[in-house]
Amino acid sequence: MEKQRLLILSIVTTFAFIGQPNRVAAFDMTQQDRTKVLYSNQFNFDEDGQPTVSVRISEGQDQIQLRSQFGFRFMPAGRKGSQTTVTGGGQWTFKVSNGRPAQARRWLSLAVLKATEFREIRELHQKIKEQGHSLTVSQFEAGSVIGVRGTTLDTRRIRLALGPFTTAEQLESTKKLIQERWAYPLETYIELLEPARGTIVATNQAGVTLKVPDVLWLEGLKEKPIVCDRLVWGQGTPKSGTERRSYDGRLYLTVGQDGKLAMVNLLSAERLLKGVVPSELYTSAPLEALKAQAVAARGQLLAKIGTRHLADPYHLCAETHCQVYTGRGRMHRRTNAAVEQTSGQLLFDNQGLVDTTYSSTCGGHSETFENVWGGAAKNAHPGFFDRANQEYPSSIKANELKHFIDTPPPAYCKASGSRAKTFRWTKTVSTKRVTRGVAKHKNIGTVYALEVRKRGQSGRALDIEYFGTKGRIIIEGEYTNRKVLGNLKSGLWYRLTKNGTKDKPPAKWMFKGAGFGHGVGLCQHGAMGMAKSGVGWQAILFHYYKGSKLRSLW
Repeated sequence: MEKQRLLILSIVTTFAFIGQPNRVAAFDMTQQDRTKVLYSNQFNFDEDGQPTVSVRISEGQDQIQLRSQFGFRFMPAGRKGSQTTVTGGGQWTFKVSNGRPAQARRWLSLAVLKATEFREIRELHQKIKEQGHSLTVSQFEAGSVIGVRGTTLDTRRIRLALGPFTTAEQLESTKKLIQERWAYPLETYIELLEPARGTIVATNQAGVTLKVPDVLWLEGLKEKPIVCDRLVWGQGTPKSGTERRSYDGRLYLTVGQDGKLAMVNLLSAERLLKGVVPSELYTSAPLEALKAQAVAARGQLLAKIGTRHLADPYHLCAETHCQVYTGRGRMHRRTNAAVEQTSGQLLFDNQGLVDTTYSSTCGGHSETFENVWGGAAKNAHPGFFDRANQEYPSSIKANELKHFIDTPPPAYCKASGSRAKTFRWTKTVSTKRVTRGVAKHKNIGTVYALEVRKRGQSGRALDIEYFGTKGRIIIEGEYTNRKVLGNLKSGLWYRLTKNGTKDKPPAKWMFKGAGFGHGVGLCQHGAMGMAKSGVGWQAILFHYYKGSKLRSLW
């Protein structure tokens, strides 16, 4: 009968187990502290000296059900606070009681630059002012500076944003005006004024109930994974669903921006990478390529901590916006080995932590960082031919582009990229679809002609002028134009279709191109090609991130 008794955990300044008298412990963390730690943009390290990362795996839920083989350890005040253990592998149901959404203001984020890029920040600030907006242009700083093993890790970023906006409609109308000429991706930035609040209520099948304000940490006993049989994932993204997933480390249940339940996985960077790397590269890839991918993914992870989701009670999301993470389900012994054998390894150059961005297939020539994302030039990303010890131009001119695409050079990514149909490709897009894509920026009527006004180091189309029956527009940005043109695989292409006239627009547009993705940094198919030819993971990284050096930070 004792197991069926109701157990209520209430927290104010102490917490007590009603029905079990003699089990009272001091509550050593104020409610403000408990909430503040969720929104911190600072690095935290575990007992092994590894940075810990909080990854949102589900949110916006009315309830979430979890189980673990031997039961749970509940930590209302975090790992260093008082704890309670409830054994048994039964299912627990978690809900939010009296949920109150966060108070926030919305801004239109125009660009994100390194805090040290003073000249670029001033120039962008001036460019925004010259557009004559009546709204305020503000700067928001994110990230942090820490010292690890004698190395300074600076992830600070400055976000330039326009606003604040009182309604979502006002923000969207302003966004449409700016999109006509703005080269960089435009996002909504949420400035947190007051965190969401509510009580986390946990109940198991035996009638045990726990109530904790704002956040409840928990972990599976005997280090067993925590299982959610019906996890709702991908909320707010084009791809979402429901499936069974399991997670290592700790979880915490908290109140998301909307006042509803959010579930977050708190684990070490290395453990997280074991779930990330299999989603980024084939587990069947050569081990040296997987090691290079692990280091690149580690660099991206460290660069993002504390710079995203600043109005959310977690560091990162588990979707493509940050890094795809599906828990234990995608883990594989080969990618686990790649992470373990490169543990703590990061790339640095004389500009600091290298931005280890990567894409599927460069198509034979990589692109410079600033041509794709703006900001100052990065030494590690000069744009180059994807083959060592080969005489080839450092840039591809417009008059060389057709020959480069039609007569592929012996690039590292040629063999596996050709099998994957990403090294060279053709695509046909209807004029109706192109017209719709342009209309998202400005309605110029039916598109009958287009001309590339600017190309990058690799020949990728950066700025394109579109001619329509009602006007014309120049749209800037490699990725933006790929979307306009029907989601082309890359910006490295030439047209097979000739321009039409106002009276006779073409029915469709045909493109022949090379590569898949932005082409900056590591080429994943190229890394596989290098590994198959006997090149080690360190040399692969030094090839794709010029002038970089490896350092072990933990």
